Amino acid sequence: MDFDATKIQELMNEVYDAWNKQNNEIRDQIEKTESYEEQRELRKKMWSQRDVLEQFSEKHRLAVMAGNLNYQVCNGGFLQWHDNEYSELEEELMEALRKVGTPLCMMMKAHIEEYQTRREDAEDDNSYYSGLSWAGEDEDDEDYYDEEEEYEAETGDLDTSFYKINEKFILEVEAFIKGEELSEAQIEEHKELVRKHSVVAIFFEPKETEVKKESSVKFPEITVKLVGTDGNAFAIIGNVSKALRRGGASMDDVKEFQDEATSGDYNNVLQTAMKWVEVT
Repeated sequence: MDFDATKIQELMNEVYDAWNKQNNEIRDQIEKTESYEEQRELRKKMWSQRDVLEQFSEKHRLAVMAGNLNYQVCNGGFLQWHDNEYSELEEELMEALRKVGTPLCMMMKAHIEEYQTRREDAEDDNSYYSGLSWAGEDEDDEDYYDEEEEYEAETGDLDTSFYKINEKFILEVEAFIKGEELSEAQIEEHKELVRKHSVVAIFFEPKETEVKKESSVKFPEITVKLVGTDGNAFAIIGNVSKALRRGGASMDDVKEFQDEATSGDYNNVLQTAMKWVEVT
């Protein structure tokens, strides 16, 4: 890395040293026994990625998850991060980034969520990469490459965006782990990077000096466009729910909004949306 991520790397090393020590000891025991049953029982004791992270602090977990995201995406995009099974902790990573709460961490949380959605959509369309091939098990199959190119095109914008901001993103994680705060100038710089490179809409809470009047809206920093959703109550609820999640609202908040919005007619949906977020 050409930027300072020494603390992240230090914590990652501590985790991987413990992981290797545990699993190497078990491998040694496996080699010493010829019993298949004993070997099988020993393999059950080997730590997975999730197992080892549970042994460490919150900051260790953040360092490993964010560090691996950075290494994998920079090397081969979000597809490599997923295929190498680091995305199995994506929910934990998104929650950790939400807790950090800095501009690029919130952007990365939203991008991982967007990647989840696209991956699920690709699975539904039967075009998702299974680990064997795109359209079968034969890499010589012409369709194999067609599907791969199609899928990569769907994530290319996320990959490109990541390459533009990854160093500053890691800087935010490093600062959080060290217990340091970004300067106001850094925060504004990173917000500008979000505005310039984010694939999805990210909303920031305005400064106190920018708030001209007290708002009765629960999340006035979140703006949702309802253009194109006229008459479609489910589309309105879906758009607002997604914006709330991306804006940092808790799952309890999202559920409360959904329960309130679905408790009446279409007019109630509109009124509830305007009570929870700024609508345009």
